Amino acid sequence: MAEIFNVDESFDRNRFDGACCAFGVFDGVHKGHQALLSCAIEDAVKRGSASFVLTFGARAKGTEETLAAWGSRNMCDVTAHELLCLEGAPVSATRIRGLLSEGAVEEAARLLGKPWKVRGTVVSGRGEGAQMGIRTANLRIPDNLRSIGDGVYAAYAIVDGKRYKAAVNMGVAATFADRTTSNCEAHLLDFDGDIYGHEIELEFIAWLRPMRAFDDVDELIAAIMSNIEWVREHL
Repeated sequence: MAEIFNVDESFDRNRFDGACCAFGVFDGVHKGHQALLSCAIEDAVKRGSASFVLTFGARAKGTEETLAAWGSRNMCDVTAHELLCLEGAPVSATRIRGLLSEGAVEEAARLLGKPWKVRGTVVSGRGEGAQMGIRTANLRIPDNLRSIGDGVYAAYAIVDGKRYKAAVNMGVAATFADRTTSNCEAHLLDFDGDIYGHEIELEFIAWLRPMRAFDDVDELIAAIMSNIEWVREHL
């Protein structure tokens, strides 16, 4: 079982004796990170030792040379690994964030090794969805966790441990841009319950369309129903 430690003055550094450590930031734990972690685990198994993940965000000043020098002073072997490349480019958090900002959730999932997820608390919305007969869960998501670009997506929503197909609107609803702010609205298929105040998780599977204003409510409803039908048929 994995344990989490804060390596401060109280930490017993003898735990590191003979261990294999993977160094990095590990933001998102994408496939590149997973490859590095696998190397540390495999080496630890061969040695019959413990394996550690050592993460630290120190203004990105460390280099292969500084780590090697540190290892030499502390009687550690430091082995550098090339970045994992997929589809012709290195796998990195920067690359994944760029894909998410463009709505390319399928490509991002291939690099992450899993769908991109976000969690949020359900809050009261504007009420237009209920008036149109299409109830939505409005999520409050911190701006620093909203990596994904504006648009409509096919997703899965996890509510109280159960998974539902969902059509999700990320960003400003263009038709109501004069009376709303950036948000996340999810219509959960075949769900009927009161989840205000609950935290739900969304897994983004596919990008459906960009945000746009509609000429009237009937056109908006038709577009939403088309998105919902796509989600029902393809997820």
